[in-house]
Amino acid sequence: DIVGEFSLAHRCTARDVAAGPDALAVATDEDVLVSAAGGYEPTDFGSAVAVGFDGDDLLAAGPEGTVARREGDGWQGIGTVEGVRAIDGDLLASAGGVYRVGDGLDHVGLTDARDVATGGTPLAATDDGLYYLGPGWAKGIDGDFTAVASSPDRGHAATADTLYEGDGEDWAACDLPTDESVVAGTHGTG
Repeated sequence: DIVGEFSLAHRCTARDVAAGPDALAVATDEDVLVSAAGGYEPTDFGSAVAVGFDGDDLLAAGPEGTVARREGDGWQGIGTVEGVRAIDGDLLASAGGVYRVGDGLDHVGLTDARDVATGGTPLAATDDGLYYLGPGWAKGIDGDFTAVASSPDRGHAATADTLYEGDGEDWAACDLPTDESVVAGTHGTG
């Protein structure tokens, strides 16, 4: 409900967006688009449900679970995971849990992961709680979490009713300027 000032940059059916160091990426029903020359250019990935940046590397996942890394003007397949929901850094959230993206896809725990964040302490939103990565995944709060965001000094996590702020083990509910549900969050750089 409250995003701030914005304008329409490109008309499409966007499934996911990600900001990288020098570009924006958009997952659409038709392709992965990347910002270029004041607009958005197709990348020939095909239909996508999630995009994310691991440093300078653009990662994308298709509706059938294909995960790939963009290399130059092409895509290099990494592996397949069913039910991909989000990509952030080198982590991927899926119906089957959290996967680490490297030369392949390695399951690193949990089930029914809805979102992941790697800006500080890695976080995962699942249907049974908010988890943070220490030596293994530890539960920070019980609940049905849908979204997470993190930076080096703090994290945020949302259920349908509440936004929490914390740093791993310690979490507290935040006041919101709206009665609407939080559907996504991110931390700015400034």
